[in-house]
Amino acid sequence: MERVRTQAGPLVGLRVVDFTTNVPGPQTTKVLQRMGATIVKIEPPRGDSARLLPELFERLNHGKSCLRIDLRTPQGRARARRAIAEADVLIESFRPGVMRRFGLGAPEVLARHPSLVYCSITGFGQTGPHADLPAHDLNLQAMSGLAHLLRDRDGQPRPATLPVADFSASATAVYEILAALRVRDQTGRGAHLDVALVDAVADWVQTWSHGVRPDAGRVRQHVRSVEARWAERGGLRAAIAERSLLRGLTRRVLQGRWFAELSRMRLHALPHYGVFETKDGRHLSVAIVDEQKFWRTLCERCSLSWLAHLPLAARVVLSAPLRAALQHAFARRTRDEWVAVLGTALPVAPVLTADEAALAAPRTRGVSSRTPRPDHQPSVCLRRPSMMSADSNVGWPS
Repeated sequence: MERVRTQAGPLVGLRVVDFTTNVPGPQTTKVLQRMGATIVKIEPPRGDSARLLPELFERLNHGKSCLRIDLRTPQGRARARRAIAEADVLIESFRPGVMRRFGLGAPEVLARHPSLVYCSITGFGQTGPHADLPAHDLNLQAMSGLAHLLRDRDGQPRPATLPVADFSASATAVYEILAALRVRDQTGRGAHLDVALVDAVADWVQTWSHGVRPDAGRVRQHVRSVEARWAERGGLRAAIAERSLLRGLTRRVLQGRWFAELSRMRLHALPHYGVFETKDGRHLSVAIVDEQKFWRTLCERCSLSWLAHLPLAARVVLSAPLRAALQHAFARRTRDEWVAVLGTALPVAPVLTADEAALAAPRTRGVSSRTPRPDHQPSVCLRRPSMMSADSNVGWPS
């Protein structure tokens, strides 16, 4: 599939006025701009607070027209209305009621411009008991259930470093805006879109949390007795060799349900689905799910052939010692050595730093470019995360 190098895009001619700051709104308009839209960014007199992080601000807002307007003054509100009058889409991220106090709320604006798509992005939405509460990404990871799923080595909730709530809300806003524009094309009428960060990330959490429930059993009451039998029979190797014990473990797993910790971990309850440290202190991701052929190959190449016959249910019950055995094996070679040994046969990949990742796969697809940072050091930036085929009628901006 050949990349199209063109300045055109599917949203060329679309004008967006952006009243947002920080990450969710600017990320939304960044994506729309990549598709050809013209973005007019309205900042408060002090500027977007993201300017405190110059490289972040540049990545989110590069190529946008930035205007500083004081909406608290009549002159500022008049300038804002003129910008809105020329726009197809308005995006704002104030707390509910703030835009209305400026005379720029959705009812007022849509009454004047009924074809406008007006998108509000807030932590908890425009209505409901939490609508007026302040919140940032960490709070919304907590309220959505995401922080519960992620734990540190001590079992304490450990929210994701990546601002998942911010970016999931941006993705939601983009497709809601595109859908509203499609409806406008058919009816001539715009809409008010209410995007809540907590709803966006909760949708992802609920889909994954309830959609991926390991089908296995009530094992808490059996773990201690099983461990005792392992000790009596000479440890893990002897226990695995004892097929009657293995059949009993598997039967118990399939007949019951997970206890709370395994339920929370979902796929990460599998001993072969996780991250392992290698000899050089780097890390390797292994993502084997239910594929017996992958498990067999992994065991053979890690010199653990005596474990290759284990079925999935038994591997889950034995997750802790099996993970320890794999970690011991991975500690014998460097990350890149393991990639060479396993990478073409198994779902295995190196854990890259952000800089390594920017220089790796995206660059091979031709979707990255070098851009100067505020400190004048080179920086790799993705032009866009997708491409359009050469035989498409509409190209993407390069």
